[in-house]
Amino acid sequence: MKAGANWLLRVELVCVIALQLIGCAQNGSGSGGGGTTVPDTSLIGNWQFQVTSTGNVPFTALSGFVNEVGTAGDSTVTTASLQVQSNGCFANTKVLDFEGFTKSPLSQLTSFPSESQVVTLGLSQQCTGVSLCGTYTIAGGCADTATGSIVGVLYSQLAGTFSTASSAPAGLKITINQPSQGTGQGSFQVSGSMTFTGLSCATSGSIDSTQSFLSGSSLHLVSTTNAAMSPQLIIDANINPTATTLTLNAITSANSCFGSLNGISLSKT
Repeated sequence: MKAGANWLLRVELVCVIALQLIGCAQNGSGSGGGGTTVPDTSLIGNWQFQVTSTGNVPFTALSGFVNEVGTAGDSTVTTASLQVQSNGCFANTKVLDFEGFTKSPLSQLTSFPSESQVVTLGLSQQCTGVSLCGTYTIAGGCADTATGSIVGVLYSQLAGTFSTASSAPAGLKITINQPSQGTGQGSFQVSGSMTFTGLSCATSGSIDSTQSFLSGSSLHLVSTTNAAMSPQLIIDANINPTATTLTLNAITSANSCFGSLNGISLSKT
């Protein structure tokens, strides 16, 4: 089969999925036998998905950019580029790309094949304590027939100034900005600057936006500081869902003076 025919078949399949979603949304039960009305909610942004598997564990988490790129009838065309955390059948897969449709409160996304494995996410906005919840299934390849549950949290945009407590012996202030659009690699490039206090080796640094990324809750910062020797500083951190707290998990630098920053938390000011 030619590539064009393959693409046409895929589009037809996604359209069938959209029609199934529309039917489910319209036929949902409610008081008096009518459907439940759910306000349309934008899914665009930075997501962290935690996965619980039944039996085979193909991956434990997905994170990255979900986008809404247009409409098809009364549904929204939805895409996602998600980084994969896996020690199993997706260990060689860095990013899964998905496409599908949303008709609030339901979404269904199907991945492009990775090593002959296709992942389907069936998600709902009618959840308790999380933004999305539902199930995943896998067809083909090493993880064929794997299934389980998935919950997703939409993280607020990371922007502003974050500082350590004034009583901290080693102080750090980070001014950072995350764009609204992702990179297509399951992440968002970030830019900004750093100011250090109480360190003998450096007072400032500039975040390299070509090497610094946010995906879900995980933040990776590469900074060039004004340290006289070994100026590069790499920080791996986690953010909370409201993007108001940064917790530094790992400091990588040939300059030992940065080691005192490891484990500290910064709050948005």
